[in-house]
Amino acid sequence: MGLSNTGNSCFVNAILQAISSSGHFTKWIRRVCREQGAQNDPDLTLREALKEVVNYINGSDEEGQEVKLRVDSANQIFKALR
Repeated sequence: MGLSNTGNSCFVNAILQAISSSGHFTKWIRRVCREQGAQNDPDLTLREALKEVVNYINGSDEEGQEVKLRVDSANQIFKALR
């Protein structure tokens, strides 16, 4: 799976793809999001956006279900980094 580059996002996409390949990071972000519970905020938190992107890049979520990336997930990460 890959992320589309918009503007100058290729450096962030490279980092996201690198951390997504780490089994330790993937397990950690999934655990943290599970422990923190779902947020009612319509905007994804940074950790939730990271989890969604990691799941997308890895092709499935914790239960092995295919993941479709919401359009705003990568953009939410960019917002949090500004």
